Amino acid sequence: DPIEAMSLLTAAVVTKSELTITRCPIEFLEIELAILSEMGLDFDLSPEYVSRNGFTRLVVVTVRPSKLRAVADKIHPMPFPGLNIDNLPFFAVIAAEAEGQTLIHDWCYENRAIHLLDL
Repeated sequence: DPIEAMSLLTAAVVTKSELTITRCPIEFLEIELAILSEMGLDFDLSPEYVSRNGFTRLVVVTVRPSKLRAVADKIHPMPFPGLNIDNLPFFAVIAAEAEGQTLIHDWCYENRAIHLLDL
């Protein structure tokens, strides 16, 4: 599940831990990983392999402790294949670990992320 994978990635980032996550559905994490790469996250991806259902593209992700920096552009959800709206809150926690200011824009639901202002 891409949300479970993102939650584990977030846990590794904020605890500054090395973590390997297996069976990650890369098709649903490519944008998230691209943003994390831009932020300076040190991670490796295994070669892709196909799940038992024969359709889902999977990878193994290994995350290492990293010094993160804010991205220049805002982080916001988009319909598939964009950033998954369910993964947006994880970026608030990750951005709190990054150097610099990060703008997170949840345009889908007004005031849904209002609590993030306190972070």
